[in-house]
Amino acid sequence: NTTSQGIVEDHNHQPPKGSPCVSSSGHSSKTSQDNKQNHCSVQEMADSYFKELAERGLVQRENKTKRYKMHEQVRKIAESLTENEVCAGDPKYVATLPASLYRLSFLNKGLTTIPEDVGRLKSLKTLLLSGNSLGETDMDTICKNLELLRVLDLSDTEIQSVPKTLGNLVYLRHLNLSRTRIRALHESIGRLRRLRFLGLRECEHLTSLPKSIQKLLKLEYLDFRDTGITKSTRLHNLRHLTLLHGFVVGSMSSYGLLLEDLQNMSDLSDLQIDIRKIVDRNIERDGIGMLKEKGNLRNLEIRCCTVNSENLSAGDPDRLKTMFTQLHPPQCLVSLKIDGYHGTVYPEWLCFSELPNLQHLSLENCKSCGGLPPIWHLQKLKFLRIANLSKLRTIDMQPTAEMPSFPNVEELEIEGMEDLENWSDFRAGDLLHLRKLALRRCPKLKRLPGGLEHCKTMSKMELIHAGLVQVLEKIPVQELLVEAMPSLREVSNLPIMKVFTVISCPNLETVSGVNSLQHIHMEDEQLPKWLGQHFSRIETLDILGKKTTACEM
Repeated sequence: NTTSQGIVEDHNHQPPKGSPCVSSSGHSSKTSQDNKQNHCSVQEMADSYFKELAERGLVQRENKTKRYKMHEQVRKIAESLTENEVCAGDPKYVATLPASLYRLSFLNKGLTTIPEDVGRLKSLKTLLLSGNSLGETDMDTICKNLELLRVLDLSDTEIQSVPKTLGNLVYLRHLNLSRTRIRALHESIGRLRRLRFLGLRECEHLTSLPKSIQKLLKLEYLDFRDTGITKSTRLHNLRHLTLLHGFVVGSMSSYGLLLEDLQNMSDLSDLQIDIRKIVDRNIERDGIGMLKEKGNLRNLEIRCCTVNSENLSAGDPDRLKTMFTQLHPPQCLVSLKIDGYHGTVYPEWLCFSELPNLQHLSLENCKSCGGLPPIWHLQKLKFLRIANLSKLRTIDMQPTAEMPSFPNVEELEIEGMEDLENWSDFRAGDLLHLRKLALRRCPKLKRLPGGLEHCKTMSKMELIHAGLVQVLEKIPVQELLVEAMPSLREVSNLPIMKVFTVISCPNLETVSGVNSLQHIHMEDEQLPKWLGQHFSRIETLDILGKKTTACEM
């Protein structure tokens, strides 16, 4: 139709907006060669293409999730252009599908078995069946009949075993078995020499990887985090991995994988490590500089899964710190998460001079640390989450005249700090770009840090179970949520606040200096006295989900 033609014409006449990767190799038949010349990985090029699609509105982000979906009009255009090649419809019409079909998608359709007619689609290259209750024989049917498949997604199904016939799918590049009930992968997977993506995430019954996985030399994505894997399988031949999740650090004599298996993975950009046992045998020989040399590493998560602080012997915290010292990441790192660290002091590399490009930092469940590392001056940091540091009593910003604290942080989350009592003040120049502050389950915190009035861009603040805070004042925030704060008495001088949510704050008596207030959300049906002075200003009052407009009041 005319609208579709207009969208296509408009897209064709727009100049490329992406990185040099896109502009140099956008429609070239020498894509791989161009990538090498421009030092651009396939992942980086794909990210650039996706960014351009988002900028042009061809894919749109959903409000409540981080997922994107195709614009409805664009979807119609795509369907019209691929009418006899792609099907994402109702399974009951599968008998009418042309034998030349390339792509078939039946996601979350309630299927308990694969329709028989799928087996005749010999040209099928992509089959997406995620979210269906498929049984044992279904995967065997696929492997015997659809040997040209390149993409197979059976995630979130009831499949319990992988048949020997999996080796028939020699053209397969993408295999996703995440969140299935499989207990083992057949050794025939070693025949899938073109495989680039293998998803095994949250396969809780999977206890080992097959030895033949070493033959998948083109594998780039391997995710087996949150599985039951404890038996060792060497991965040192997988030199082209860019993402590796679920890597268990240990020794071959017990369980886990040797850290030296990472040695040849020079393309690694996303790594998640599970430490299930404190290991110091050969740690210096195997581990020193192992990650620091990874010039492409951007995302790193280190998780101490079953290292329990209550069961640590006297020397274990020091051994754990030594182990973390050997996991020194490179300066190009962008995102870091440390979960369950039980050393008494954080590794020395967690600072601005060693991680100058860090943008995302999360420190969680570190039960033995009584202080924080010197992270205040991480110049590029945009997101910071600190959660469940049970021994931390004071957050000391350690200000210096030369460098402001958190100059580019946009989101700051503090949660589960049961003993946190004090938080030192911010100064002018600190937190200049803060958009969201969340403070949850800090029952002993006496007051918020001073200096929040210097934050000029804060759109939202959440205070939940901050039990001893009595006064909130002089905070330039547009949306404020307070919940379960029995000591809160006063909210004042919040001149740009437009939305105010109050839940279980029985002693809140004064709300003043909120001249921009438009919307109030409350849980209690009994209206507080301070509400009356704002009736003439607010547009909506929402009580227990019963919304009232200004006209009705």
